[in-house]
Amino acid sequence: MKEYEDWQEWLKEIREDLVGSDDFLEAAYRQIYEQDRHATIVRELAESYGNPLEALYRYIHVHGLYPPPELLLIISEFYGSYRHNPNRNSLEEVFFNGDKGSAKKRKKASDQILWRLALMTGARNNYSLSEVAAKFVADGFYHGEVSSLKKRHDRDEVSKAHWKELKKEAAEKKDN
Repeated sequence: MKEYEDWQEWLKEIREDLVGSDDFLEAAYRQIYEQDRHATIVRELAESYGNPLEALYRYIHVHGLYPPPELLLIISEFYGSYRHNPNRNSLEEVFFNGDKGSAKKRKKASDQILWRLALMTGARNNYSLSEVAAKFVADGFYHGEVSSLKKRHDRDEVSKAHWKELKKEAAEKKDN
């Protein structure tokens, strides 16, 4: 297995081998996107994420896309490496390059980005903070009570300032 630091380069190498080949995963992927002129761009999204699992999650849950075969193959290789040597590395070490706690840090950063996107959407649609928080919880992005999410928001100076600015911009657009 290649070194983890090179997973994006390894992804590109696998893609080069797959594109135009008779590989069954490649053939299935081509069928899915044969009418899509943006298929190349869709494939290259994976390289913009910090690890293969984040890329898989983003393809499916954020973009609503079928992940490219090269990404599935890399995830399979990483898992295979763990499965054949479970005492040598944890899954976190395999997928996150041995940086203990990095999954938690990335999840927190990802959660903050999702919350700020929800705030933007809410402000554009003239929702109250309570409505934004309720939808965020209902959509499964926060596993707690709406009141807890609002308290968390109130403690986060960056989110509070972001919400205030978004509401101000929305009011100005409404006045124009």
